[in-house]
Amino acid sequence: MDKGLVTRRELEIAFGDLAPRYRDALSRADGRAQSGTETLVRLRLRARGIRVRIQVEVGPDRVDLLVGERLVIECLSREHHTGVENYARDRSRELRMVDGGYLQLTLSYEQVMFQWPEVERVILRRLADRDHLWPRTRS
Repeated sequence: MDKGLVTRRELEIAFGDLAPRYRDALSRADGRAQSGTETLVRLRLRARGIRVRIQVEVGPDRVDLLVGERLVIECLSREHHTGVENYARDRSRELRMVDGGYLQLTLSYEQVMFQWPEVERVILRRLADRDHLWPRTRS
């Protein structure tokens, strides 16, 4: 949907003859998502009651997911994030995130698909430590 190749209505028609449990998946689709791994991370975190915003503008950049105020989660694939130009652009964006005080977590396809329990533990630990929130100034 994010590339404009299919509309929500076209998906509704295509899903129309499926069993209700499969049609329900369409209600969780978001046309702003740019990858399946990004969608999977969003759905997994939201299932735990964690507020996740997608495709958020942070300064001159757009990040895949933002948890809380400052935990940036990027879901990078080899297909779209290798090559000299893409690699350099990603490193520049990451440097801007860190310089701006954001905590960036960059996940690979393998981490999202096959190492999720470990990834989830790290995210939940960061949330428990309140790292996803801006530090409050003390008087």
